[in-house]
Amino acid sequence: MKTKLLKSQNSKVLIFFMHLLVPGLGHIYVKEYLFGIFIFLITLTASVLFTISLFISIPLLGRILIYGLPLLFYLFSFFDLYKTIKTNTKKKVPSPKKFIIFFVIGFVFQIFWPLAPANFGIRNCPDLFIQKDNSLEPFFWKDDLLKASRLEYFLDIWFIEQPVLHSLPDRFEIVKFKTEDQKEICGFVLGLPSENVEMVEGVLVVNNSPVFILNSLNLYGDSPLISVESYSILVVTVHLGYIDKTYEVPLSQLVGKVEKLF
Repeated sequence: MKTKLLKSQNSKVLIFFMHLLVPGLGHIYVKEYLFGIFIFLITLTASVLFTISLFISIPLLGRILIYGLPLLFYLFSFFDLYKTIKTNTKKKVPSPKKFIIFFVIGFVFQIFWPLAPANFGIRNCPDLFIQKDNSLEPFFWKDDLLKASRLEYFLDIWFIEQPVLHSLPDRFEIVKFKTEDQKEICGFVLGLPSENVEMVEGVLVVNNSPVFILNSLNLYGDSPLISVESYSILVVTVHLGYIDKTYEVPLSQLVGKVEKLF
């Protein structure tokens, strides 16, 4: 009797795990086919809307509705699944073969569906690193734990050969990028695509007009006039507040926007 109860409890946990791997799979497993398919379609629609929202401007309320309502519905589906399992009068322990088949479906979905959390997370996860010096002060300091969020600018989907650009860096943002010799460094964005940019005695000039530099940046020095290519940005590294080196960085060489991990 205890062995059967233990198996029954374990089976409930595994059914919840199925539902976590693929929304609706738990309900389909307990033969609530229509509701399981409905849950899957709702979460599928939500993931597509999330992707679209990266490419268009949506008001805050719209984003809350797009992200919040499907999430609340998904959380509710776990309570419904628990109720369904608990009120099941058959008390029959499912066969191991059926469990295996459903788990294979769940793992295949996570690995190959581009918007599944596992697939999406692996391809778009931020690059974590420890800042080695104080060149990014006063924003970040030596030994700070930072992340370079690629998703801020690109969406990487496995069936598209190149990551899809959905947003450009803002001027003065701190980005991590790869140099021509594939070395990864961090710097401040001064120029955007198709701009003519130069620094003259600490004054930033963009397309022949001076641009106000953030007071907290404390950026000084000179940089020659550079015509930024249409698919590149201009990034500078800084030493003691003065421009050290200037890089014209192709957008494909961006690693991500630099932020604190927490």
